[in-house]
Parts: sequence; C-alpha cells; structure tokens
Amino acid sequence: MVADKLIKLRKSGKAHEVALMYGDLHGQMRQMVQRFMRAYGSPNVISRESLGEGAARLAMWLSQGVNVLPVYDIANANYVATFGGNLLETSRNVIGYLGATAFMRRGRPQRGKLVAVHPRLSITGVKADEWIPIRPATYGALALGMANVILNSGLYDETFVRDFTFGFEDFEDADGNFHQGFKSLVLESYTLERMAEITGIATDVIARIAGEFASNRPAIAVMPTEAGELSSGNALYTALAVHALNALVGSIDAKGGVIVQRFPELKDWPDYSPDSAALAGASRERVDGAGTQFPLALSAYQNIPERILADKPYPLEMLMLLNANPLYDLPDGGRCVEALMKVPFVVSFASTLDESAAHADLILPASTFLEIWGDDYLEGTGYPGLSLRRPVVESVLDTRAPGDVLLDLAQRMGGTLADALPWNTYEELVKDRLSTLDWTKLEANGNWSQLVYFNAAPGSQAWKEVVGRDRLNAPQDGRFDFFSRELFSLLGSDSVQACLPHFEIPSTLADSTANALEYPFLLVMQPLFTQSQEWQGIIPTLEECYGLQESVKWDSWVEVGQKATAALGLQNGDRVWIESVLGRVQAVVRVSGGLWPNAVFLPPGQGHHTWVRWGRDAMDNSVVGANPNTLVEFGSEPLTGLAVSGPTRVRIYRV
Repeated sequence: MVADKLIKLRKSGKAHEVALMYGDLHGQMRQMVQRFMRAYGSPNVISRESLGEGAARLAMWLSQGVNVLPVYDIANANYVATFGGNLLETSRNVIGYLGATAFMRRGRPQRGKLVAVHPRLSITGVKADEWIPIRPATYGALALGMANVILNSGLYDETFVRDFTFGFEDFEDADGNFHQGFKSLVLESYTLERMAEITGIATDVIARIAGEFASNRPAIAVMPTEAGELSSGNALYTALAVHALNALVGSIDAKGGVIVQRFPELKDWPDYSPDSAALAGASRERVDGAGTQFPLALSAYQNIPERILADKPYPLEMLMLLNANPLYDLPDGGRCVEALMKVPFVVSFASTLDESAAHADLILPASTFLEIWGDDYLEGTGYPGLSLRRPVVESVLDTRAPGDVLLDLAQRMGGTLADALPWNTYEELVKDRLSTLDWTKLEANGNWSQLVYFNAAPGSQAWKEVVGRDRLNAPQDGRFDFFSRELFSLLGSDSVQACLPHFEIPSTLADSTANALEYPFLLVMQPLFTQSQEWQGIIPTLEECYGLQESVKWDSWVEVGQKATAALGLQNGDRVWIESVLGRVQAVVRVSGGLWPNAVFLPPGQGHHTWVRWGRDAMDNSVVGANPNTLVEFGSEPLTGLAVSGPTRVRIYRV
C-alpha cells in the first residue's frame, strides 16, 4: 500500500508533497533516511532538532565554522560553567559527562569546579560546587556580562584572540566600511550593572564567576542541547554568546576545552544518478520553511502544523512519522491535530499507540530496540568510535524494523531508489558500511573506538579540520568568528549587530504589567532521567520511579517556591491547576527552596494517553500525568527557524 502510494505520487510529479518527520535516529539510520527521501524526490526530511540542540549546532557553525554539536573535554578542565540544561541528568552525552565530571573533581590532584546556572536546582545543580539561580531566558545576558568583566580585567587569552579569531576589534572591510567588533560592543552595551539587573544575579557574583572562569584555565562554558532550554526567541545569539566565552579563554579544541567529534571512516555510500523526479524534488521549497522562510534553518519541526494548514508552499499529500509524535510535542491548542487530519495519508512507524499514531491512516508496527539490528556513533568523546547492537530476542509480534521497511520500499520502487539503497535488510547495510572496521572484534566487543583524542595545534594543518572546515561563504582561514562572516554574507551590511553575539529580552519578560499580574509565574521545563525523550508507551517501571526525588508516581508534580506557596496558601500534596492562555493541566504541589522566585517547574514526559489498563481500577483509555506542552504556544525564530516556546506565563490555583 505504501509503495503504491509513493509510486503514484512520484509518477504524477508530486514526490515533493511527501514529508517525513523524525525524532532521534542513530548511526546509519540518520543518513539512510536522508538518502531515501533525496532519491525519492522530496526535500521534506524534518527533524526535531529545532526544538533543542539546533541552537548549539548553529552557533558552532556560525562562529567556529564546523557543522557539529559541541563536545566538552570536562575530564581535563579546571572550571566548567553550564548555562542552562541538565548536564549530569539529561544532556546528550550524559553517561560520558558523569564519568568525566567525577574524574575532574576526584580523580586527579587538582580538583576542578562545576558551576550550574539555571532557574531550578536540578540534579546538576545539586551535584555542582555552586548553583547560581537566574531569571529564566537570560543566559545570554549573563554570558555577555561575564565577557565584559573578562575584557575589562584583561583576563582573556590575548595571543589566541589576536592570532586565531576574527571580529574581536572594530574593523574596516575591503570596501572601507566600518564594523563594530565584539570587544567594543560588549564594553559599551553589556555593562555589569545592566546585566545584573536583567539576570537577577548580583554584580559581585557575576564578577566573581567571570574572574574564576578566566583565571582557572582550561575552562568551559557549556551550551545546552535539551529541548526548551534556549527556546525563548534568542536561542542563536545566546548560544553564540556562551561559546564566545570559550574563545576568549582559548578553549577551542584545547585540552580541557571544547573539542570536535571525529567519526570513523566507513565504506562510502554507493553512487547513484538522480533521475528527473529526484532532481525536481530537490529544487522545491521545503514544507517547513527551512532555507526560505528561515534562511539558516536545517529543519523547523514546530512550523509544520501551520504550514500544512495554510497549504504552504503546496498541499502535503503524505506524511510519514518515524520516532516522532508531533501531537504530543506540539499540541498548540489543537492546531496540530487539525493539521494531521488535513493530510490525506499519514503513516506512522510506531512501537506503541502514541497520540500521533492514533490519528494515522496506517500504522507500520515497529520492532523495539531489543529486536533489531542497529549501530551508533560514540559521540561525546571526541575520538572516533562506534557501537553495534544486535537483536537479543526474536520479534515477539508481527513487527519490522523501520530500516528494513524503508529498504523494502526502495527495492519495490526500483530505479534511483534501488540504486541509492541496494541492500535488502538493515543488517546488510550495517555490515557493508562497517566493513572497513575489524568486524570480528567489533562483533565480539560490541564497539570499536580509537580511545585517544588528538587536539589540533592552532594554525596547524589539523586546525583546519576543527575551525572553518564547513564554512560555505566565509573564509576557511582557521579563525574563530566573534563577528560571524557567514552571517554577514547572508544578511549584508545593514545587519551588522546581527553578526555579533548580543542579547534581546524575550517578549514574555517584557510583558505588560496587567498580563504579568494575571499570569505571574514563568513555566520552566527540564527533562528527567526517569522519562526517556523517545516515548515507548507507559512503562510501569519508569512510572514507579518517575518522581524519584519528589516521591510522585503515575502522576505529575509542579514545583513552586516557598514564598509563592505561602502567598497562595498551598502545601505539599495539594492538587492545583496550572493554567496559561492556551489551557490548563493538573498536578500535585511540591514546595521547593531551589527555584527562581516567580518560576514554577512542571516536568515533561507525562500526559500521554494510554489504551492499556494498568491495574484493576484503571480505565482502558486514560491519561497518566500532565503534558506541559499543552500550555505552550509555539513559534519560530525568523532567521534560524529554532522553536520559540517560552518561558510561558502561567497562574496556579487550587483544584
């Protein structure tokens, strides 16, 4: 059925009207999905990256010139400052960072310091040497305030900044036009007193941590990659401001600094010649607006519902969902349901009946991770590495691995797709691509890695691989850009400040007094280690420990500050409504002494519908806990397509 539909659309010149939305993919699946859609003739491969880690990736590309996510050599650092996120609980490379942090603090003679900056006292804040509460959505202001102190004190790495960066000082371009540099912008516009007022952090605290950061090298400023951490309308420039601190202290591909992930050399993908349908599709505008509406975006996941409803840039005829549940991620007052219902044919690769699968026209039951072949790159170490996953049980039910299904579809359609993906099973693909490695050892050990990371000396031949390698319109000259020449080539001379890290106050924080009085709290969401980002159904063992620290099971809780609960007359265990302009959800109150004064914390991951009866008294169709996304109105940054989702203003009252 799916192959027939795809063939029909392709023959009628509508291959571009097929889209695939995907969540987290591992190893060869990432490139295989891209290759499948490209050979088919659709540009619409849409990832969830715009909800979280996209800001860090863009910041790395626009400043350092490499299109990768940052990796932090925490084990060899003397000072680590996290700007948001939850490094030791839910960060992208959490297992590696847990071990590295332990080594930094206890495994060597000189103990390093970990500072966690966040509105909430998370596990990272508890484990840190110092937790610094901050007004939500103001990380960029803190980073620029710290830069001001470092510059005024002359604590930056003068040699590195002079020889291996661009745009630090004011300069004239080849046409004689004057451009302000990072140094003068920070000294003039981001004074310590002003940044203290914006962030709510005292001037002496900002000055102290800036001095500690610059004086205890190697030091690292960590950009978060978790969903929602930077989604306040200023994500890109916040990430650029944080990463600028790393350049100021010379921590670019230095031992104990920000390093660049290397990958193993695998067998090349087979060559193929795109046919006319594939070439035509590649030239069409993307349905999410990436590259057109949002010039710098690779994907704009949260923009899909509105574009589908508006038939922009064309009606969507078919939508495939792979590890993606947009109805849960983007409820947006029912707009996502409306968009999904408008698409004539929706196909979901799902292991469980999630919200989006329940609205699909066809479900292709996906095998679980215990039943399929797979591989993944060992990211977060810097050095090349790869792990192998094999089935530990036969498929229990009539399910298939999504990789096998896509390869089967390619063979059924033949032509360009069969040439691009000539394997019959995903197991064959993995074994072929990984054939450059010692397969016997790989199969015996389950992994392969180089185990050693070689830092590139500034100015060396290797340096070109870690600074400037992926630039498109800016010089690949081995210089870190405080002033982004890549942005300047896109925006032109009328947008000079847009090429520098800067801070813009989120609209939520600039709300009118009336709105702030009606909805006085700022909603903070932060993932927990007891709830995976990839929902695999209601898992009883995880529900039993969901609120491990708060003793909450099979439900959601909301953390409210001590002064706020006293003013509202609330106590631990009270059931309350948390309400925004879009809707309201229920949760149990937990009084917290570790929150920014007008922030409240509602953990994500709950609020899923379940069609399974858990326990004698449970209903067949029930909802476990609350989905905080139902309170959030999603938008997009105009330049980057990164999600704008908060901080959302809410009010709280007793049920």
